Amino acid sequence: MGGGKAIRGALTASLIAGCSVLLLGCSSSSTSKLTVRTSVIEPGGTVPFNLADNARSEVKTEPCTQVDGTWVLNGTVRNSATKSRSFQIVVDFLTEPGSTILGTTVVNVPSVGPGTTASWSATGARGKSSVGCVVRLAQAT
Repeated sequence: MGGGKAIRGALTASLIAGCSVLLLGCSSSSTSKLTVRTSVIEPGGTVPFNLADNARSEVKTEPCTQVDGTWVLNGTVRNSATKSRSFQIVVDFLTEPGSTILGTTVVNVPSVGPGTTASWSATGARGKSSVGCVVRLAQAT
């Protein structure tokens, strides 16, 4: 029975992370150009979330756009810590309307210096139309 509480907690955290993308604005500061590593996981797949590493408030996004048949979500992550940190950002590509997950991309942003901002990009849902992009979670790693 204890597993149900854990699942509800994980689902609640995912819902909060996904909904909070609607509240984001844009900001600018020194931005470093980094090569980020991305990977795609199967629809409905999960990345373990650790509340202590939550960095969702440090992620900003631009509008989701389609480029040459592939959906792209660009953004930045700002390291507010006093030491360098890496970040993991999980992006879901969803049908609109309906919010069925078409694909999930995990973006790994390497070492971001304290007080600096790094750019990142996620791609997915190639060949699909009417797609929305949502940051499911972001955490410092």
